[in-house]
Amino acid sequence: MKVLIVAHPDDEIIWFDPLYFDLIFIVFCERHDRVEAGRNRLNAIQQHPLRNKIRMLNIPESGFWRDKTRVAELAGAAQRLVEELSVIKENFRISEIYTHNSVGEYGHDDHVLVHECVLNIFKQYRNCKIYCPVRYMESDDVGRYSIVRNSIDINFYNKVKNIYSENHCWTWDSRYEPCSHEEYYEINGI
Repeated sequence: MKVLIVAHPDDEIIWFDPLYFDLIFIVFCERHDRVEAGRNRLNAIQQHPLRNKIRMLNIPESGFWRDKTRVAELAGAAQRLVEELSVIKENFRISEIYTHNSVGEYGHDDHVLVHECVLNIFKQYRNCKIYCPVRYMESDDVGRYSIVRNSIDINFYNKVKNIYSENHCWTWDSRYEPCSHEEYYEINGI
């Protein structure tokens, strides 16, 4: 089974091609600083063409990425995520996991948290390969890893992006257009 584990709704389409996966786990939904964000995200997921593949873990965002004093909230989110990932590991036969990279793509603390928790639970799991986006990584950081290249369905990307935009929960640059392929490094492939 090929699984995607991402921090937020819309990450599955920005950094990955969700059509590739059997299941998609989205960690965060609610935000303490924007009450409407959770409702908007859930509405978008209900309209998502892959809604039957998506499992919302519904862990509240810690807010640490905006407010570095929210350390306790970050630790609480990490603990809950480790617990959820342990259950996922027990209940699914996973051969591949795709998730955020070690720098959180552009430095997003929630992405880094998801990356670290996924590695914590799955890195020693021998039958499971873990892949992370090469984008935004220093070439020295990924040079020793095996690289895979996956196609991106641009039409599908635009369809899902429109759903998030219409529900006021698109978080990336509205002008961004993905490339036709994305590269990923295999974290446990060295």
